[in-house]
Amino acid sequence: VACSLYLIVAQWLGKDAKLNPLDMTLYMSVPAAVFLMPFIFLMPHPVGWKGHGAMTDFEVLKEVLSLSPSVLWLLALSGL
Repeated sequence: VACSLYLIVAQWLGKDAKLNPLDMTLYMSVPAAVFLMPFIFLMPHPVGWKGHGAMTDFEVLKEVLSLSPSVLWLLALSGL
């Protein structure tokens, strides 16, 4: 659902606002991130770690940072 909504808005911006692909990506990144925020914090999914049940993405991030805080640099370099 999120992907189809993203494509519809991207197509609309490309036609009506006459944006080039780079501008469209920059303008859509913030709305896409805001749209996905509730899922990051509220939607648990199974993880393959022993001793852990279903976790949200935020809980996974907290666990990884508690085990290896230096991973934060890789996260920052990836463009998050």
